[in-house]
Amino acid sequence: MSDVRYETPEAAEAAFYDAFERRDLDAMARIWDHEAEVSCIHPGGPRLDDIDVILESWRAIFEGGQRLRFERVGVAPTTGTDVAVHCLHEVIRFGERFEQQGTVVATNVYRRTERGWKMVIHHASPDPEGVVRPAPTRETVH
Repeated sequence: MSDVRYETPEAAEAAFYDAFERRDLDAMARIWDHEAEVSCIHPGGPRLDDIDVILESWRAIFEGGQRLRFERVGVAPTTGTDVAVHCLHEVIRFGERFEQQGTVVATNVYRRTERGWKMVIHHASPDPEGVVRPAPTRETVH
């Protein structure tokens, strides 16, 4: 696995959601810090604290076959010199034509390393106010 350098926490976060949408385990592995303590909590799941266990959880999610699209809404970043915390809502579209959507609240934490910004925590929970509903229809102008 080659290492990719993310120069900002925002670049690491964009890569995280891109890897998630593409179901690309190698890309997901490059985002996570393999040299620090890490944690991941998927919606409704237990806390995972080992990089190998975390990556195995991503493998299972990706192999589940569900294609997802993400829109990040209300990102509230707090960035220090070596740590960045992003609290946000993930609007997740899914279904055969991405016609359904749900909302998840998430916290992503990144740490500055010698190899750029790396993810150390991802915590996602169902939004208690969000409901699964059809995605808004977009008009096409020809």
